[in-house]
Amino acid sequence: LILENMQKQAAEDNSEKRKNLFIEELVKQSKLEIPEQLVDEEIDYLVEIIKSDVVAKGIPWKDFEAYLVDKKRDLRSEQRPEAEKRVTVRFVIAKAFEIAEIELSDEEIDVEIVKITTYYPEKDRSQVSEDLKPGKFSFRFIAEKSSKVKSINSLNLTIIARTLGAPEQKGSGI
Repeated sequence: LILENMQKQAAEDNSEKRKNLFIEELVKQSKLEIPEQLVDEEIDYLVEIIKSDVVAKGIPWKDFEAYLVDKKRDLRSEQRPEAEKRVTVRFVIAKAFEIAEIELSDEEIDVEIVKITTYYPEKDRSQVSEDLKPGKFSFRFIAEKSSKVKSINSLNLTIIARTLGAPEQKGSGI
C-alpha cells in the first residue's frame, strides 16, 4: 500500500511538472501587455496573504512592517515578479481554454475531486469531497459579445467571496 501510494504520488508529481513546464513555455511565448492595474491588484492580494500569515503566527502587523523598514525591504516590490507571473499565467490559461473551446462538465469536476481526495486519509475523504463541490446555487454569466477584460480587482473578488461565505461556508464563493 505504501509503495502503491508512493508510485501514485510520483506519477501525479510528474504530471504536475509537465503541466507546469507547458504553462511556463506558453507564458514565455506569449506576447502579453499586462495592465499595470491587474499587477497592482495581484500585489495587494499577495501582501494580504502575507499579512494574514504573519498575524496568524501571532506577530502584530505593525511590528512586521517596522521589521521590513529596518531591513530596508519593500514588500510590494518583492512581490511584483510573482504578481506579474500569476496574472500572465491566468491570461495564458484563459486564452488556451478559449482557443481549445474547453469547458468542464459536472462529471469532469467530480473526477478531479476524487483525484484530490486520494491525498487525504480515508476517514476525511467524504468531508473533503463535500467541501470541494461547487455550491448548489450558481450563475453562469456569458458575455453578449467578445471583448477583452481591462481589469480585475482581485481584492474585491476576495471580499465578495468572503461575503458569500467562503471559505467557511463550503461551496460558496466565486
